[in-house]
Amino acid sequence: MTAKPIFVGVHPDYRRALDVAIQTRLARPEVIIAPSLVALADQVRAALSTR
Repeated sequence: MTAKPIFVGVHPDYRRALDVAIQTRLARPEVIIAPSLVALADQVRAALSTR
C-alpha cells in the first residue's frame, strides 16, 4: 500500500460507479469516493490545507 493521497470522484449518472467503488475499496479502503466535482474539490482542498 502507498501513503500517497488519491482522490476519486464518480459522476452520479456513471453506469459503472459500483465497479469504481468496489475496486477502490479493494485497493484503498480509506478512500472516500466523491459524488460530485464540488465534493472532490473539497477533498483536495482539505488535504492541501493539512500539509
